[in-house]
Amino acid sequence: MIETPFASIKSFPDLIAYFTGAVHSDADYHDWVCGWYLSTFDHTVTDGMREVAAVGLPALVGSFVLGAVGVALTLRAVSYFSGVSLRSFVGELNGRYALPAAGALLMVPLFITGVDWTRWLLVVAFDVVVVYVLYANGRPEIDETPPKR
Repeated sequence: MIETPFASIKSFPDLIAYFTGAVHSDADYHDWVCGWYLSTFDHTVTDGMREVAAVGLPALVGSFVLGAVGVALTLRAVSYFSGVSLRSFVGELNGRYALPAAGALLMVPLFITGVDWTRWLLVVAFDVVVVYVLYANGRPEIDETPPKR
């Protein structure tokens, strides 16, 4: 059994009741997943585009901004803890932006046909961090003693 608040919250008073613990909504995980997944199993690309359009621009922009902030904070954290600057990492491209741009273009169909933009941006952040860590491993800064802070 899993908690599914979306099944029980239909209005603002229901939301307040859920937050105060007056309402609980549990569902069988298998039923919940199959109920959602099977309803989208035979969707076409056009159906996916309609779903994205139905979510609306404010929610999509919010999801994108949240994902972009997650990417920025993740890269900043890796830069901070490794001691290797983000500027030197990006500088290694030396104007060779075609391959990263092609990778970004391959993400466009996901954003056109699905709504979980934050999650995909965080997956992109993970991919970039793997490359960043491999890059930082070969830099002389990685061997320096970390500051006391």
